[in-house]
Amino acid sequence: MKTQLPTFPDSTGVTAYAATIEDAPEMLELARRVETETTGETSYTLEEISAPLTSESGRRDTSVVVLRRDGVLVGFVDITHDNTERYYIGVTIDHALPRSVYDAVAAESIAWCERSALADSDGPVRLKEYAAETDEPLRTALAAAGFAEARGFYEMHIDLDGAQLPSRSPGVVVRRVDTSDLGGDDVRLAHHLVTETFRDHYDFIERPFEKWVERHRDNAGSDFNSWWIAEVDGEPVGVRIDNSRYLDSHNAAYVANLGTLRSARGRGVASTLLAHAFEHATSQGRDAVKLHVDAESPTGATRLYESVGMRRNHVDHEWQKVLR
Repeated sequence: MKTQLPTFPDSTGVTAYAATIEDAPEMLELARRVETETTGETSYTLEEISAPLTSESGRRDTSVVVLRRDGVLVGFVDITHDNTERYYIGVTIDHALPRSVYDAVAAESIAWCERSALADSDGPVRLKEYAAETDEPLRTALAAAGFAEARGFYEMHIDLDGAQLPSRSPGVVVRRVDTSDLGGDDVRLAHHLVTETFRDHYDFIERPFEKWVERHRDNAGSDFNSWWIAEVDGEPVGVRIDNSRYLDSHNAAYVANLGTLRSARGRGVASTLLAHAFEHATSQGRDAVKLHVDAESPTGATRLYESVGMRRNHVDHEWQKVLR
């Protein structure tokens, strides 16, 4: 995305610059510090921070600016168009700034995201940002900018050491997706299963196969060796996609997507996919497994995860604002 730089009040002493790959280490340090202050842990990696600055889709769909005060990086802001009406924004600002400075910088950062999205699209525009339940400064800034809290998402966690792992359901077979050809039939089947199992979930928008593959290919945490399909009587009925989002920070496996076709729900498919996830993570020497779940999941997913020993770690809230 091509955007103009935000302009902050002189009283803040903050200036915006287009982000470059050389800024990534400082961005990582700040992101980790802010996340640790608000949630007690952090999962950011240098690869994740760098991806919007280096990947093909990042350079095309994302704009990132860094914020400096007296030469010191005190924030960064990004906006990404996901090729629908949705624009995802990320506002990361140092909590150590005086509160009046934080508020002014956050207000202009959010306003810059709004201007950028409206300039980028002639159609409907909806902004989305995620804020930890305990990130009071960001939540206050979003509310002041007219955003509304739309949904909560639990981070679920299980420590594998000593855990009583669930058993698999008889008749449910889990196999690895053949990802040797990212345009091949098995990857297309995985895309179909993800699409159909999440069709009745919150804010679902169907993503074309090519865009879906590109999204995974450009994701720094993607692990194409950890895509799995569940079958009953030889028929594919469920899917699980893992990635390495929490590998470096927690030595944990992460379940990015887990879904069961509506026609197969209640037959132990999801619990078997979870049991397999725990077994596979244990075999790989992982200490834990994590995932995120919609707090209002229509399938009762939170109850399922808690029934197999996972616990709620913290809550992130999605905030939205419709601009057009």
